[in-house]
Amino acid sequence: MGGFLQVLTWPWHQRTLSRMTDLEQFGAYIGRGRADKFLAYQAASTNKRAQFLSVLRAIGLSCENLNFLDLGPGYGDTLDVSHEGGAKSVSFTEIDPFFFAYNRLKKFTTGYRLNHLSKLRRLPQRKFDLIWCKGSIVADHAILSEKLPLRTWRFADWLKQLEGLAAPSAHLVVCPHWRNDGTRRRVEDVIRSPLSLTMFEQGYEVLSEIPGHNHQPEYPLTYHKRIH
Repeated sequence: MGGFLQVLTWPWHQRTLSRMTDLEQFGAYIGRGRADKFLAYQAASTNKRAQFLSVLRAIGLSCENLNFLDLGPGYGDTLDVSHEGGAKSVSFTEIDPFFFAYNRLKKFTTGYRLNHLSKLRRLPQRKFDLIWCKGSIVADHAILSEKLPLRTWRFADWLKQLEGLAAPSAHLVVCPHWRNDGTRRRVEDVIRSPLSLTMFEQGYEVLSEIPGHNHQPEYPLTYHKRIH
């Protein structure tokens, strides 16, 4: 089923998923062939865990005693790794009802079913020690948001809201998705793009390329900021 058609079925699935109380019920529902996207993310789980750990090593961070937030965790590998690493709290935002239900039913998480692009102000302010956002920002859309004459959403404003969630000394990691045809990106010179310029103006740096995590062409850059 195409992505748009899947979204149309979300309210119907949400009614059932919201009533579930354990992962066994969820597994039975998925087993009836209702969530191709979820199963694809499940199959990639091992690699996702390794990628997250590689970024933590790159920024010299352990999850122990951290308040962690992932904006759009998908299958929730980052949530699992953070919990296993001794995080104080593990939170996430998600709009996909399958991913939201699955991560909610893990029991150690706090989930917020909201659109992270427009509803960040609903989250606890100045709480999180590590904020992770991979793939939940489309770089091309963020660039376009700064060019449109009637702007209902601006990437620069969103970054300021994101920083409002960060505790003192927090780490913010943003790895946008760049539109591509499988070989070439629509924006080739990503480091000099308007998005990168905005990130640099907001105090972010680009991490050195991390094999596996920065797979081409969709995830060429990882931006990192330490709150001081």
